[in-house]
Amino acid sequence: MKNYDDSILLINKDSELMSNFSIILGEFGYNLRVALDGDTAVDIINQKKIDLVIIDFTFEEIKPYVLFDEIIRLKPEIPRIVIVTKELLDDPEFNKIYPYIYDIVIKPVNDINDFRMRVRRGIENTKLLKENRAFQKMMVEKTFRIGMLDILSSIMNQVNNDVDGLLAYLYLWKEDCSSSFNNESESKKFNERFNEFMEKILSIEEKIQLNEVLLSEHTSEKGIFIDVMLEDIVSTMKETFKSFNINVSISLDSLKPTKLDSLKVVQCFFYLLENSLSFLKKKPGIKKIKIECKPISSDNEVNQIETLIFDNSESPGIADRLRVFEKDYYSDALDKRFGLYDIKEYIDSIGGSIDIKSSSGGIRTRIILPVI
Repeated sequence: MKNYDDSILLINKDSELMSNFSIILGEFGYNLRVALDGDTAVDIINQKKIDLVIIDFTFEEIKPYVLFDEIIRLKPEIPRIVIVTKELLDDPEFNKIYPYIYDIVIKPVNDINDFRMRVRRGIENTKLLKENRAFQKMMVEKTFRIGMLDILSSIMNQVNNDVDGLLAYLYLWKEDCSSSFNNESESKKFNERFNEFMEKILSIEEKIQLNEVLLSEHTSEKGIFIDVMLEDIVSTMKETFKSFNINVSISLDSLKPTKLDSLKVVQCFFYLLENSLSFLKKKPGIKKIKIECKPISSDNEVNQIETLIFDNSESPGIADRLRVFEKDYYSDALDKRFGLYDIKEYIDSIGGSIDIKSSSGGIRTRIILPVI
């Protein structure tokens, strides 16, 4: 299928490679624009519709790193494919830009079908971004309300870096394997299966990168509403509570926005509710969670927010619950990264408090947050 409306910018000084690319891409009807230097590339980016950028990092005279940064500054939404040698993968400067690369092509480019697939997916990524921008913005605004924006951004960035590392490793592995086949038939079969596998990984990476771009367009300047955050957290966990027959009631006073760190506050509430869930789901009979949130005033000025979380789980679990605030309680990397020990440290540092008390009726967690 021809793609006459799709434009690709090739930044390269290798005349033989450019000739080959012109043939490869021309067969698919892509509109190919060529830049032999950085200034021309910047002019084209500024003045023309570009859906994909391919930049050759093997020519130092075009200052590829400087040019790469400039392209990100001008049009961060355009996918960037870079052409490198194996040696460049170990360059410390290259590692700095690694998270901002859409895809990597290792020179020499021998697998034409693989290259076409990468270009096609890069173009599709741009189209998908444009088509979903309005809808995603609406969803991000909803997500922002419960403070999940920061969590999603950091998780997606880490996952994308991991996928990029996996892709680079797999292509190096492919190069090593290519010399071990006894005949052309074995090599062809391996390449076909390898390309199928890589296409699936690239498809996943596109979704991650799409959401990374959309999330990066939003900032956390409005402050957070603790009452709205709690409502939306409960709504998010609604089906989970329902599956374990846990009744959740919530009583919230209207609160002013606060400039607290939404990432840490939302982690705190999620962890506390998940903690209640983990004990309640083992309990027979009636299971309840009650959430209350209200402002605390002194001298006629609201300066604190109190949140209470009650559940009717059995009291013997209190020892483990108190230990969630201890640094050595966490055993795996995920817990260490999002542990309540770090949350408590943050709350203490801003003049707040968090404590857990046990009674015959269950467990009560009390969180005091300052209005900042």
